[in-house]
Amino acid sequence: QGGKRSYSVRHGEKRARRDALLLLLVAYLLVVVVSAPWIAWHLSSLVIAGPAVAVLFHVYQSGLVRDADSSNRPLCKRFILFTTLSQLWVMLTWLILLICLGLQNA
Repeated sequence: QGGKRSYSVRHGEKRARRDALLLLLVAYLLVVVVSAPWIAWHLSSLVIAGPAVAVLFHVYQSGLVRDADSSNRPLCKRFILFTTLSQLWVMLTWLILLICLGLQNA
C-alpha cells in the first residue's frame, strides 16, 4: 500500500464507490431542505435533486459500483462520468435558481 492513506486504499475501491454514492445521495436530498425557504419542496425535489438521484440510481443499478475498479479503465471512467454529471446537474440548477431568485428580488 506504500503509505497511501486515501479512503479507497484503506477501505477498498468498491466500498469507496458505494460510500461516494451514499454521500452524494445525502447531499442531493438535503437540497430539498436547504431550498425550502425559497421554493416548494416538490419543485426542488423534481427539478434539482430528482435527475441527479436518477443518475446515481442508474450507476448503482448498472453494476458500476461493483465492477468499476481502477484496473477496468472503461468502467472506472464511466463511473466517474456519471457521478460528475449528477454533481454538475445540481450545481447548474442551483446556479440558475440563485440567478432567478436574485433577479426577482432585485
